[in-house]
Amino acid sequence: MRGEDPGAYSLRPSGATETLALISLLGIEKGQCTRMVEAAQRQLLQFDRLVFVITANDLVDATRGGALVETLPGPMEVANKSPDAIRRYVSARVEQIQRKWQPDFIFQYGLDEKTYIGNLIDGAAGPEGRIF
Repeated sequence: MRGEDPGAYSLRPSGATETLALISLLGIEKGQCTRMVEAAQRQLLQFDRLVFVITANDLVDATRGGALVETLPGPMEVANKSPDAIRRYVSARVEQIQRKWQPDFIFQYGLDEKTYIGNLIDGAAGPEGRIF
C-alpha cells in the first residue's frame, strides 16, 4: 500500500521504516471492541503501529487502551441519506484512511467495506445501531 500516491497526505514520514497495520473492527458484537483491540495489540507485535477502523459506537471502548482509531459512520449518521451518497462517502472515507496511514497490512476482523456499505444501505442495523 505504501508509496502508491506520493502526493497524498500521510502521517508517515517519507522513508519511514516502521510497519503499520490497519485493522477493521466494523460490525463486531457489542462489548467486544476492547477485547479485540487488546488481543490485536498482543498478537500483532511485529507491527510498530496499529490503527483500528471502527464505528463511532465503539470509540470509547477502542481508545480506552490508547489505541489509534479511525471511524466510519454508523447507521444513525447515514439515516435519511441516499444509497449513492452512503456508498460514495464511505468509499471515499476508506480511501482517505488508507492514503493517510499507508498501511503495510490490512486485517479484516469485522465486516469488509462492501458488506458494511451494503448493510448501511439496507438498514440492516441490529440492536443499538450495530451492523451485522
